[in-house]
Amino acid sequence: MVALQIIGGPAALLIAAAQPGLLVLLVPLGEVLVGIGVVGANVLRGAFRMRYVPGELMARVVSASALVNLGTMPLGGLAAAWLGEQFGVRSAIALLAALHALASLSVLIGPYRPGRPLPDAPMPVR
Repeated sequence: MVALQIIGGPAALLIAAAQPGLLVLLVPLGEVLVGIGVVGANVLRGAFRMRYVPGELMARVVSASALVNLGTMPLGGLAAAWLGEQFGVRSAIALLAALHALASLSVLIGPYRPGRPLPDAPMPVR
């Protein structure tokens, strides 16, 4: 998961670095790498959740996760639109790409950094 975050995070900066001409190819390259990182990490998190969360709690965990992940997207869209209006589209893309890169690289300082193994058994229900 850490490797996917490292691949997908900084690749967003390629999109911000695109220019007219041949450098326009940085956009699809960045999009593909970001997609690989984000989708791959989401698949791993989902597989971990399926293995670790007990069946009777699964609906609550998935619902809470979906609320946080999908529920914040409209706020992100509004923030991106406001930034684009205030500073220009290119500046907004560069700022948000840098934010995405920093957020993705935060795995290097968090609990994932030492590479601890995932649990073997589901958590006990109390």
